[in-house]
Amino acid sequence: MHIREAVREDMDQLDKLYSQVDELHRQAYPGRFRKPEIAGRPEAYYLERIQAQDALLLVAELDGQVIGFAEGYLRSAPDIPVLQQRSWLMIDSVAVDQNHRGHGAGKALFDGLEARANKRGITEIELNVYAFNQKAIGFYEKLGFEVISQTMGKGKGAAYPFDKMVSDLRIGREIEFAYGGRNYSISQNAEGWQFCCDNVLLTQVHEDVEFLIRELTTDVSIEGLGLPAIFDQTLYQSSSLYIL
Repeated sequence: MHIREAVREDMDQLDKLYSQVDELHRQAYPGRFRKPEIAGRPEAYYLERIQAQDALLLVAELDGQVIGFAEGYLRSAPDIPVLQQRSWLMIDSVAVDQNHRGHGAGKALFDGLEARANKRGITEIELNVYAFNQKAIGFYEKLGFEVISQTMGKGKGAAYPFDKMVSDLRIGREIEFAYGGRNYSISQNAEGWQFCCDNVLLTQVHEDVEFLIRELTTDVSIEGLGLPAIFDQTLYQSSSLYIL
């Protein structure tokens, strides 16, 4: 088994693995996740993660077949007084094909992410995992992870108000959601924080997340509605919400 960086030619095999992950979450939270029209992820999704300097997308290859993947992002705390200045690796997914589990691929992928982060001087690692996924929780606990925060929800799809989104942005989390048939993201790259629609920049790029929050609060609107109204009234497509 070989752990390596993903390349464009891996996309078809990665689509199959992402479909397994998506089905697992859809069965657990049908009010939040739905079956996409096209399995896997769009090409732009893969290329962004393959090419971005602050992203890591690794694959486990066995006999020429991609049997697992792991993706993560290098993050730094925003420059606000209450937070210590630090950087960390945020793991988004570690997944192994259902026919190849239990043979060390997941651990090898995790070690690959950790080693690459360490080479950049980053030793702290964080991740998010849904409560239903007890196998994943057990896997991460064996690797030494402990709970440091919890996201709680009530009702179908678990509402996510604007104030909660702001709080998450202030601790370095990124947001993806869909509204009106289009995909939006609030994310951070090497240049700063930005708000995009279908990968097209809608705001200025801000080094300080607080300036982006102000812009999102007062200046940004989608089809005549501001983001506070869209989130507080749960008008976004709840199954599309990702908090990274």
